[in-house]
Amino acid sequence: LKRELKTVADRPKYQYVALWYKHGEPVFGYAAPGKDGKLVASFGAKNQENNGPEIGSLQLLTLPDPSCMGLEYKWMTLAEGRAEEAKKWEPVHVGTAAPCVCVDEKGMETLGCINTSNEIASIGWDGKQKV
Repeated sequence: LKRELKTVADRPKYQYVALWYKHGEPVFGYAAPGKDGKLVASFGAKNQENNGPEIGSLQLLTLPDPSCMGLEYKWMTLAEGRAEEAKKWEPVHVGTAAPCVCVDEKGMETLGCINTSNEIASIGWDGKQKV
């Protein structure tokens, strides 16, 4: 996003889009530098928050140098992408999973995952998958 997220005190303000697989299913969430120098990550899947040692390996989504890009990347809502007919935007996705910024009822933001087939977004939160 190239900006701080509006987060609660115990969540990192700078989050990186992370991809992880739970039982073979792609799940997007966030990763950030931890206080101990290790990477911390959180994913919401299968009615639980997945974080800590169970994560094992993950992938980070990076923005390539403009000289290497064959596509244009831009953060926007699904509605904005559909409205701009000239560009025919497609969300970055693996299967039906795509990264998203989830905003709660208090306006707090966290990187999470949206299922593009039913447009339900979720994050890992306090041990659970928050939809």
